[in-house]
Amino acid sequence: MSDLTLLSKARPLKVVPHLYERTVELYLNILDMQGQVETVSPFQLRALLQEAEQVLAGLIRKEADSL
Repeated sequence: MSDLTLLSKARPLKVVPHLYERTVELYLNILDMQGQVETVSPFQLRALLQEAEQVLAGLIRKEADSL
């Protein structure tokens, strides 16, 4: 996974309203990164963590709104 590919996935929830699709993308990125953990740059890891934070926050908000 290139820096540019990973960076393009770290986007605000407003740009991609389809939370389910983002969750699937994130999951696939995590699986991909697991296979390359020795070569992952700090930049890639930071971008993945930022995307994870945004997706998880969206899931939590969605769940809270449904209560």
